[in-house]
Amino acid sequence: MNAGLGLGVLYLVIGGFYAYSFYFGGYLKENGVMNGDKPYTGGVIIAIMFSIVFGSFGLGGAMPFLKSVQEARVGGRLAYNTIDHKPKIIINEPNTQIVTKETMKGLI
Repeated sequence: MNAGLGLGVLYLVIGGFYAYSFYFGGYLKENGVMNGDKPYTGGVIIAIMFSIVFGSFGLGGAMPFLKSVQEARVGGRLAYNTIDHKPKIIINEPNTQIVTKETMKGLI
């Protein structure tokens, strides 16, 4: 029931958008509003309408994956923090004392 209602609302929004696009496009054409140096034509109005609809569908299809992209950004930041970390003990320094099994005494 909820899926049917959601789909019905989606088609209502799409149909309303088409109706408003045709209304506003007719208004632009009827009143001679200029598109730069040329008047709006029916083909230009249809092209604009479909560009907006297909772009909206593309963005809507990408929305579920934005959470994955954000998680990947956090993981990448953690990885770069680990890579860029400067250790407190630098092994290549000449005065660094290396602990071996023989020199280790006491509790760890």
